[in-house]
Amino acid sequence: MPSLAFWTLSGLYLLLFGGTEALKRRAGISPVITRKVLHVASAMVACILPFWLPPAEIVGMAALFAG
Repeated sequence: MPSLAFWTLSGLYLLLFGGTEALKRRAGISPVITRKVLHVASAMVACILPFWLPPAEIVGMAALFAG
C-alpha cells in the first residue's frame, strides 16, 4: 500500500499540472512560459522525492504518471 507521502506528492504533481493549465487558459499566459514553469516546478518536486519516498514508490509514481 502506498504511503501518505506518495499520495501527497502525487497530488502535488497533479496540482502543478492543473495549475499551469489553468494559468494558460484563464490568464492567457503563453504555453511556452507555462511549460517552462511546469518543468522547473516538477524538477524541484523530483529533487525531494528521494528524501520522502523509498525507491519502489518512486518507480510506482513514475508508472502511475507514465500510464
